[in-house]
Amino acid sequence: MTAENYDTLPQNIKDIVDSWDENKDTYKECARIIEDLKVVGWTAEYGLDGEIHSVMSFEQAQENHGIVLKAIMERYGGLTDMISQWREDYDIVLVNIADDINDVLGEDEIEDIINKIIG
Repeated sequence: MTAENYDTLPQNIKDIVDSWDENKDTYKECARIIEDLKVVGWTAEYGLDGEIHSVMSFEQAQENHGIVLKAIMERYGGLTDMISQWREDYDIVLVNIADDINDVLGEDEIEDIINKIIG
């Protein structure tokens, strides 16, 4: 998470994120923080590097999913065609969708959303 993104978070959310304990298992700490965020109506993601990112309210997460789904429907006509293209070259899908939504979300965020959608 960038310092700029962190600075925009409400204090109670910063407190949860700041409760990170570097002396514990990285992935378990990420999971714990996400569970603590869920209690107050927020969520986050974490990567293979074990760092929390994409901290947002449930409402923002739903809005982001909606933006990506709308772009998929407009460009590909549905999930089946998008998945087919995704399997051929997911980088093209990410670039196209990011372009379609005027880069409101980054390619990493779009990829996370698509992976959740297609399982």
